[in-house]
Amino acid sequence: MMTPNKKDRIPSTPFNKALKYLSYKNRSTKEIYDYLKKKEFSESEIEEAINKLIEYKFLDDNNFSEIFIRDRQLKGKSKRLISYELKQKGINRDTAEKSLESADNDLKTAKQYIEKRIHQFNRLDLEKRKQRIIGRLQSRGYSWDIIKTVLKQIGEATDIID
Repeated sequence: MMTPNKKDRIPSTPFNKALKYLSYKNRSTKEIYDYLKKKEFSESEIEEAINKLIEYKFLDDNNFSEIFIRDRQLKGKSKRLISYELKQKGINRDTAEKSLESADNDLKTAKQYIEKRIHQFNRLDLEKRKQRIIGRLQSRGYSWDIIKTVLKQIGEATDIID
């Protein structure tokens, strides 16, 4: 007797496709919707699959946003940048704001990020080191006030122009 192909064993339903897509990493409802739409499933099939995923607790935008925020803060991103990224992922403003309330403040996140990477700047002269730190923090969405405070706290704040 022949063994069936892998495709024969698992039906290619929107729910199964979404479940497999979720198995790689946590996703938002919008990401699942976009993925299934790209796979050319009908609106009703997509809606049914998403509702089933929510019912079985495989899909939860609140949980997704909390994990996403924690992950991004570990990578040194500001709340403002994280909020923008959540919007891109289809997380509504209320959910994002609620999740961001419990996140670390930007000053703490920025300082931890720079302290972990300060050794990368040690070989540079003071001015170049300061510029690199400023550039890193700006690219992660931090305000100038936060950047100045971090520079002062790590002792690199000589001659900063307001």
